[in-house]
This record gives sequence, structure tokens and C-alpha cells, in this order.
Amino acid sequence: MTVTVTDAAGETATTTVHVLEALEIAAGDLHTCARIAVSTGGPGNSEEGVRCWGRNNVGQIGDGQGTNEVWTPVPVTDNTGSPLTGVSQIAAGKDHNCAVTGSGKELWCWGANASFQLAAGSNYYSRAILTKDLSGTSAVIESLTLGDKYTCYQKNDSGTRSTHCVGSHISGELGDGTTAGGTSSTFSTVSQPGGFEFIALGGGANHVCGVGFNGSSAYNVYCWGSDSDEQLGNGTPTGNQTSFQAASTGVFTQSGVVVGAGDKHTCAAGSGGSVTDLYCWGNNTPGQLGLTGGTKDTPTKLAAVTGASGWDKLAVGAMHTCATDDTKKELYCWGEATDGQLGTGSTGDTNIPGQVLWDSSVGGGVVDYPTAISAGRYHTCFIESGNVFCFGCANSGIHYGQCSTSTNKPMFGVFY
Repeated sequence: MTVTVTDAAGETATTTVHVLEALEIAAGDLHTCARIAVSTGGPGNSEEGVRCWGRNNVGQIGDGQGTNEVWTPVPVTDNTGSPLTGVSQIAAGKDHNCAVTGSGKELWCWGANASFQLAAGSNYYSRAILTKDLSGTSAVIESLTLGDKYTCYQKNDSGTRSTHCVGSHISGELGDGTTAGGTSSTFSTVSQPGGFEFIALGGGANHVCGVGFNGSSAYNVYCWGSDSDEQLGNGTPTGNQTSFQAASTGVFTQSGVVVGAGDKHTCAAGSGGSVTDLYCWGNNTPGQLGLTGGTKDTPTKLAAVTGASGWDKLAVGAMHTCATDDTKKELYCWGEATDGQLGTGSTGDTNIPGQVLWDSSVGGGVVDYPTAISAGRYHTCFIESGNVFCFGCANSGIHYGQCSTSTNKPMFGVFY
């Protein structure tokens, strides 16, 4: 936007101020990326790009250096040094990230590549490289998910959907039915259940899940990869699985189902009627399922919090989970809390959803109406009013955002 300033002598000067608005957030292990709109005001005068901050030892910030930690958001650049533009979607893995550009035709990735999760040859890339190019085809990328050492995308080619993965296959993450083991630098096609196509993806450390749609009324969740703690949710501990395993059947009957995965647990939110229900399964050691007891081998429903009938937005971290309720739209987190990643002010693990609270220095109160949330390993971030707020500051070696290291609650926004 244009700002006119008048000094004491009555002289005026006009300058253009770039306004940043966060649209999407993606938290990795020790870094964070945001899809942003950079606007100078005026109709249509904006451009969508990516900015990242945090650990940068293997280029996960995408600024070309790949060494020092970055404490403030910087633009992700391509191999020519130009910022990525036209970004429509982002995702973060443990130490690598990807962005979709070109109206869904191009997949750009940067960061760690030791297992070929960028579909390239070097150990890491400190600038974004073109990992997959669908230009010249009718296909567009609809969904994207990253894990510790793999990358998966789901595309729509004139109404026919398919899912493709690259990188580690140690636990069967590529989902192509071949024997688990090794890595691949070329994308494999994931096996899909008969009569179903994956329409959304959610990736954990070493397992992947997809929302399968049968074209009429069924939205089932299927998973593949590591089943070390029954995170595939098929009711039977089966070790590594290189093809889909049914985690839910007949639970969700309406669109809008989302699935998220952590180190060894999985959650899915969706509707079988008028209320959005939340189901979780897998490891529950620090309480990340929000349930009593230990490991759950099938999807188990979480009760709604007091005053709400169900759940809304969902974010699954390494060993914690966050979601908003469907009534007051307040943010709750539960599970591992040793680094303050629950934002409740406590560092004690819990299976009870706790309200995320603003630090008293900014007025206190509950965090409500976030437009997006993302959970990493040691921290959690959300977007409110176009700004990014993070918490998890007990791990003081990394700067996730301006949050309090003493109260472990969000304070000032990253872009303020």
C-alpha cells in the first residue's frame, strides 16, 4: 500500500509499504514455513510466496546458505536466486519442504535429500529445485504431504486421481506394494483400494495415510508404512506395510475429511452427519491420542470438550495433537509438552485437551478462531488475522516465534 508522510517542515514523501499476510503454515522438526501474500495495495496487486525460519543445517530455510539458523522469516528462492512465486500449497517434513506453484503444475522442494526425498542427487539443497513438473499434461497437484525422509503428492488428471511418493522406502513409505527397504530417487505410484481414489494425504515420520473416496458417499482412511505402534489403525499390528491398510470404514460419510500423522500416531477428523468427529489411533505414551490407556489399534473417537459438539481444524505433531472445537473455535492441544508445544503454560504431558492461552504480556485469554494450525516436533504455530504465532520456546536453542520461554504461551506474531 502507499503511505504518505509529512514532516515538521510540511514536506511530504510517498513510499510503498509491502504488507505480508500469512495464508498457510507448515511446521517441521526445528523450522517453520509460511505461505504468504505480499501485497502493495490495490486490486489484484499481490503475489503468493514462501518464507521460512528456524534450523537451517541442511538448507531447510531455502535461502541459499544452508548453515546458520535463521531467526526471522526469509523468502525461499529457486536455483537462480529468485523468490518462489505463485505458490498455492506448502508442506513441511522433518528437514525438507515442498511448495506447489504454476497453477498446480510444478512441485518445488528444498532441504534434506539424503534419502532422495527431493528426487535429486545431492545430500541437500539450500534453494528450491523443481522436483516434479506436470507442465504439458492435464494433471494438477491437489494434495501434498511430507515425512521424515519421503515426499508424496496426489494429482488429478482429468478426473482420475493417483498418488505418488519418492524417497525412503525403509518402512514401506512409497506404498507401491514392493518389498520395504532402501530408497528411491524416482516417484512410485501408490496402490489404491478397489473403487476408491485418494483425495487428501497426511504423512507421519515413517507412515502415510490417504483419504479414499468411492465417488458417492464413503470417505475411508487408508494408511501404509511403519506399523510399529499400530499407527496404521487396521486392528492388527503388522510391522511395515508397503500397500494400503484400512484404518476406517463407514465412519465418515461426508466430504471434508482430513487426516494427520505424527511419529507413531494418526488422527482423522470428518463427519458422519452434522458434527465433525475426531478419531485417533496408534501410540499414546505421552497422551497424544487424547484418550485414556495405551496404544489404540483402531480409530477411537475423542469426546468433544465442554460446550462443544465436535471438532473443527486439526494439526498432528510428532508426539502431540491440536484441534479447534466446532463451537467457540478455541484452540486445544494435548500430548507431549516438555518443550511447551501445547501452549497451555505447562510442560507436563497430558491426554486431556488443554486450551492454548495467550501470554499475559499481550492480555492473556484463550486463543480462538485461528485460520490455520500446524504442529511440528517441538513447537506449534497458528495463523490469526494474517499473522503467524508460535509456541514451544522451552527449547531455547531455536527461535520459533516471539513466545515466552517462561510461560510457554504465544506472544507477538512472527510478521509483526
